[in-house]
Amino acid sequence: MIRNWVLTLRNTLLLMVLLPALLHANEVGVGEVIFLAGGATVTRDGETLVLERGQAIHVGDRLVTSQDAYVHVRFVDGGLISLRPGSRVLVDTYRFDADAPGANRVRITLEEGVLRSATGKAGQVNKQGFRVNTPIAAIGIRGTDFVVFADSTLSRLAVNQGGVVMAPFDGGDCLASGFAPCSGDSSAELFASVSKALLEVRAGQDYALVTADGPTPDEISPPHPEEASLFEAFISGAQAAIRQQPGLSAPGAESYEDGLENARRYLREETLVQQAYALGELESDSPLPTDRNLVADRQLVWGRWSYYQQGNPDAQSIAQLIAAGRQYAVINSVFAMLEDRHDDRPMPESGRASFKLNSYDAYIKRGSSLEAAGISNPALIVDFDQNRFATRLDVHAASLPGVVHVLGAGELSENGFFRSDASSLATIDGVLSPNAAEAGLLFDYQVSPGVHAVGATHWVNGDALGIDMLRELRY
Repeated sequence: MIRNWVLTLRNTLLLMVLLPALLHANEVGVGEVIFLAGGATVTRDGETLVLERGQAIHVGDRLVTSQDAYVHVRFVDGGLISLRPGSRVLVDTYRFDADAPGANRVRITLEEGVLRSATGKAGQVNKQGFRVNTPIAAIGIRGTDFVVFADSTLSRLAVNQGGVVMAPFDGGDCLASGFAPCSGDSSAELFASVSKALLEVRAGQDYALVTADGPTPDEISPPHPEEASLFEAFISGAQAAIRQQPGLSAPGAESYEDGLENARRYLREETLVQQAYALGELESDSPLPTDRNLVADRQLVWGRWSYYQQGNPDAQSIAQLIAAGRQYAVINSVFAMLEDRHDDRPMPESGRASFKLNSYDAYIKRGSSLEAAGISNPALIVDFDQNRFATRLDVHAASLPGVVHVLGAGELSENGFFRSDASSLATIDGVLSPNAAEAGLLFDYQVSPGVHAVGATHWVNGDALGIDMLRELRY
């Protein structure tokens, strides 16, 4: 009896210790409203509130859009959803653990309307734990980006990127309470490679059907113009990560010493990186000021997701930049690079350009915590003949045993976007402004497991500054 009393007392004390943490966990947002046009509401714990840009989204929230409203939500794992007018969605579950991918669980229910979904890291690394439900069907993923219409009688979707599997609820193996995709004879798959095809389930129908009949979800409820740029930026970033390792950022180094050896090896293999490294030697080897004020009006700017605004209220948020008329260019887990809106982006057809670092925002990231970092020896070279780029950034932080070399190279698209190769030491995504006057670059380098050097950088073309920084590096 005494033993039982002791166990009860111990459990009570343990609950008293853990309860505040458990309650706090329920209060932590799993997403953020990054775009809002028109009127929308969120119902939480029985209370209905007006939805606002920048507002945190929690598990259990029900989002409702009016007949003229659009809402875009970014989740903690980088996943995106877009709600079209007259839609209602419930965030059933959103559990993301980068260190335990098998524990990831996501379930979102589209109760009515049109939803576009791009899968974040939680679903990319654990497809068996990701589900979008409708009133009559379950949707699992084979890829990244799809749009679905739902009401009580019909679920119909189109795939923009990757693939999906859909099946009707059957009261047996395919239940609304599940997380894994429903398989079996009643399910059907659809991939983006199948042109003009739709996947649908109708009430009373015990199977999913691939068809070309009927309006698409986009025809039922067209997207807001802002949606395209957001999802295109996400897909570009997701593809870069998938090339490195499915659903994860670049593998990076296992230790600081391992990183130094990787840098030496990489330099031996990549000629353009060698030249960027040498170009960086012409700059200071001490951390530079975060803004050198080389240009007055920047065409490319960055913001941080509000999840990482903590402790720095002066940092520009992405929502503020979107409200000011900017559009997405490239994104990563901490930052989004945005640009002025323009109809085209002319690029040089030949030659090389070297860029001088103008400003930056850099950190050492451990989980969701950010430690301020400095950058020295910066260099960026763009070869328009080969459609290639290479960069060097040396990162300094108090917690690091020494300087970290962030090195990367990759392809330049014809419309001015660049993305690192699979062999690149760092994941690099960037964009050039029209005529390559400026460059914006986001980087993510694994210093060691769980420790990343991340940052956003802005560069100015050396020609615009009257500096030929490549003169002695061309030969």
